[in-house]
Amino acid sequence: MIEVTLPEGFDYAMADDRARKPAAERQALGVRAKRGALLPSEAVTILLPAGARGPAFAAYPNFLVIKRYNNATSYALAVTMLAAQIGGAIRFGLDSDMDWPRGDRSLSQ
Repeated sequence: MIEVTLPEGFDYAMADDRARKPAAERQALGVRAKRGALLPSEAVTILLPAGARGPAFAAYPNFLVIKRYNNATSYALAVTMLAAQIGGAIRFGLDSDMDWPRGDRSLSQ
């Protein structure tokens, strides 16, 4: 998994586990990896765990494998981020220039 930037006017309906597209197609739409990393050559899924105002990630196919064990996106995200950190990748959230949204109001009944 790598952190990405999304282009202006990005169709947020494309940020879904079921919306896997080849990396070349994502790049043609303007999705770019942060800090010079390359998008993987295989199909990637765009994840927005904190919504449109938070960081965006491109997840590799192994993300969906993890979700077969536990279908919670938050679980698969945590496992993937931990594995990336153990492997020496960027420390997600700490190196990001996109902060997780804070202060959003909860939904009322």
